[in-house]
Amino acid sequence: MLSSTNSNRLADEKSPYLLQHADNPVNWQPWDDRAWEIARSEDKPVFLSIGYSTCHWCHVMARESFSSEEIAGILNEHFVSIKVDREERPVIDKIYMEVCQAMTGQGGWPLSIFLTPQQKPFYAGTYFPPESRRGLPGFKRILLQIKDLWQEKREEINTSAEEITGKIKDLTREKVLPGKEGKKIFEEKRKEVVNQLAENLRKKFDYQAGGFGSAPKFPQTDHLNFLLAGARYQGDETAREMVRTTMDRMLAGGIYDQVAGGFFRYATDQNWEIPHFEKMLYDNALLIETLVGLYRLTGADKYRDIIDEIFGFLQREMKLPEGGYASALDAESSGTEGGFYLWTVEEIAEALDKKNRKQENLEAIKKYLNITESGNFQGKNHPRLSGEFTVRDEKIKSLLADLRKYRDREKEAPDRDYKILTAWNSLLVGALARAAALNGSEKYRQESGEIINFIRNNLYVDGRLFVRQARGEIAFQGNLDDYAFFLKAVLDYYRLAGEKEYLELALELATTLEEDFSSETGSLHYQSRQGEELLYNPTPGSSSSLPAGNAVAAEAYQRLALLTGDTFWHGRYREITGSFSSSLSRMPEAYSGLVRLLLLEEHRSLIEILLPESDREREIRSSLIPLLAEEEELLIVTEKNAADYQKLLSRIHQEKDSIKEFSARVCKFDRCIREFNSLEKLINELKSRDKSYK
Repeated sequence: MLSSTNSNRLADEKSPYLLQHADNPVNWQPWDDRAWEIARSEDKPVFLSIGYSTCHWCHVMARESFSSEEIAGILNEHFVSIKVDREERPVIDKIYMEVCQAMTGQGGWPLSIFLTPQQKPFYAGTYFPPESRRGLPGFKRILLQIKDLWQEKREEINTSAEEITGKIKDLTREKVLPGKEGKKIFEEKRKEVVNQLAENLRKKFDYQAGGFGSAPKFPQTDHLNFLLAGARYQGDETAREMVRTTMDRMLAGGIYDQVAGGFFRYATDQNWEIPHFEKMLYDNALLIETLVGLYRLTGADKYRDIIDEIFGFLQREMKLPEGGYASALDAESSGTEGGFYLWTVEEIAEALDKKNRKQENLEAIKKYLNITESGNFQGKNHPRLSGEFTVRDEKIKSLLADLRKYRDREKEAPDRDYKILTAWNSLLVGALARAAALNGSEKYRQESGEIINFIRNNLYVDGRLFVRQARGEIAFQGNLDDYAFFLKAVLDYYRLAGEKEYLELALELATTLEEDFSSETGSLHYQSRQGEELLYNPTPGSSSSLPAGNAVAAEAYQRLALLTGDTFWHGRYREITGSFSSSLSRMPEAYSGLVRLLLLEEHRSLIEILLPESDREREIRSSLIPLLAEEEELLIVTEKNAADYQKLLSRIHQEKDSIKEFSARVCKFDRCIREFNSLEKLINELKSRDKSYK
């Protein structure tokens, strides 16, 4: 057994989460061939522990059990213990989370799975206390029972593991239908599925506090984005109010950091007051994009201002010197959950700058942030607004800046997970590109370009994406999320910048998706064909805290079909969506990202411009982008780039010399429906459209 002063194999890893466990007395192994060879050669069951560096309950189980010499002794003698960072090995996490949910009806992190040396599961759970309490079995007792069963009833364990594996594989196969069969159902039931999802969301909506269901409450951006689409294109005022209510309640609540900006991962209560205090890059990126949609729909300045506030938080606290953005901030600081974000009345008074240190200012900020002597969390205050969320006035902004400076100076900041994840950084590119399109903001445009080029220059090697960079090392072959999210990011940036190299990159990424990830059902596998052999290869279509990779890829294929004129991409979008049609019909709320595409298909369009003067291209693009509908693409072909575009896109037939005068047309997937012979007429038409269409 390791002594508590020695490091295990995790000491050689780059993941902050794995390094947190490098000095445990548990003889942890990373997930690799060597670990599994040890399990097979020593004929031991495997204890697989999956988590991430900013997870509060992962820290709790580490302190209670993985730091215990007694528990470590049992693990080291009778098990092979493997530790996985879910953020850098998401396919392993997806597989065994589905196992846990199928076996226990629930999931979460830390994820605790017991496996045979052949990677087949026979027992699953999440957090276990060291000793039995509050209805939870003790981890030590579980280990001793499994040790005895492994020694005395091995055949029963092996039989059970085989049965569980077979059932899990059957469950995943039931979610998809062969492309042609699914495509037929998709055509027949498209409108029915869209209407059913809208109705289901109305039934689950919390009309008082916003959001869906009860505690714990997550933002569920896929649901909100579907409702935004319904509000824009179906005139659904109820959907509009559902999104507005949800966002306003969140922005007034504790799930939003009122002092420095940025969303926490979720709220532990129904009213968004007390969060789980970790901050994730992906949540903030996704919510920026939803806020962009809400601002376009309502024109309310408070949403535009909060986008800027979140962007400021991301740049201050999550941007890394090398250029990408860190994955998350920890829920704990000073060993306390949320400690960095909690305030006493005395701290509030001490935080105010000398120029603001007046009783009236103290009372104003206490009232604004609901600060009381008794507090609302563990005897302290986690700020949330006392009234409705509105535009912050300059005095309040000044007082909040004082609090932020004090907090940064006097309180111990939570740890930052420095992994730069391709998928999550790609989500931020898309969000910032969409924000830049609102009003031509150069800072958003520039930052989205810098991130996309960071990924291209550091995590895209010889035509292949990698999952993450950490301390200068790139590792792990890219999965479906990496390719799909980066493809979306590239298309979003191309829409903004109009540089042909990004459209070429998008086609390159889409081709790799087809070659390396396509399945026999028409959907896309999560792991590429070059990946290691695992229990099975998921084909995720349902929404979770992240959009489903299949949904993001399918939407990108819709957009490529418009931009290129190539019917292949439109056909593949319908095959992917159709392969999930049975699940969409039975439980559309689990697949809201895919259902949204069914609603948007008939509203997607392309504005194609032929322009003789190539030097006006950027000026014209900048003037048009803020006027476009969110689902509208823009392609500008000039006399200078016509020949190159003709090679790239089947829709372009003009040679360089044939572009003599300005012309523009609005096109759908299979036809063009409007033509304009002057830029002025096109702009007037776009400005005259109903705002909800934009």
